[in-house]
Amino acid sequence: MLISLASELNADYQANVFTPKGSQVEAWILDEITVAARMEIDSYYSNYFPNAQLLTTYDNVSSTRRFNCHGYAWYMSELADPLSSPRWIGTTSTQEDIYMTDGSYTQTSGERYPGKVSYASDDHSAITTNQPGWFISKWGQAILCRHRWDDTPYNESSLKYYVKPVPPPLINGFGSYSYAVPGILPSTLEKAASGTITATPGQSITVSERLDYTVTNPQTASYHIMETTIQGATFTDGSNLIYSSYAGPGNHYGTASKSFIMPANGSINWSGTMKISGATGGYVTSAYIRLE
Repeated sequence: MLISLASELNADYQANVFTPKGSQVEAWILDEITVAARMEIDSYYSNYFPNAQLLTTYDNVSSTRRFNCHGYAWYMSELADPLSSPRWIGTTSTQEDIYMTDGSYTQTSGERYPGKVSYASDDHSAITTNQPGWFISKWGQAILCRHRWDDTPYNESSLKYYVKPVPPPLINGFGSYSYAVPGILPSTLEKAASGTITATPGQSITVSERLDYTVTNPQTASYHIMETTIQGATFTDGSNLIYSSYAGPGNHYGTASKSFIMPANGSINWSGTMKISGATGGYVTSAYIRLE
């Protein structure tokens, strides 16, 4: 039934996406099939997989040709509104493997939430849920559903689990990092960070404000790191710590450093604000700021 529907389609076009690390992934936007055909597919899978919980996509139907399992698991599920940007990944090759090989996601020894699942013994991807053993995945051009790990049309004999790596830990105990929730620009992403610095009174301390971020859109985006204030201390040049710049898509890293003298109590607090704003509407992920 699924193969016979191909004759109806003639408006597919390529629309590549990028991994959190900035690697380009071949992706497609596919023409939709009729609502009647999609309802028929819903009914078919409901009969053969009665325990699968169908999730609505478009037109109050679950089945759709607009995206597949790889597009949903690796790209769409990371968006604030997953259905707003459907993609079909892996049309001509295993493009989804790029997410697992470029450092965007790292393999774990077992199931984690939130996380990704690769059915390595088949051509299928899923995401984990807060209920162990239950995943959400898209079945070809058929249904999007919540299901048990072993209740699918796919071979589940070899599963591999992946998670997005946690930013590296801070050094010198200067505080915590601030992580920006992924978002589409020009909507501004803003996040506060704070921490405590302890050291010998009178000691000269050099702090570096660090920014790591990824712009995963071929359009340009601007970003600006606002002031980091060390409360109760004065930088040697009399100003606060500011890092700002402008860049387009890809992975980026920047730092700004300043020095101050630790006050007599040997302990002070710091606070900072990260702000990322778009010039022409990119998509920003994995942005964080930290004080070292």
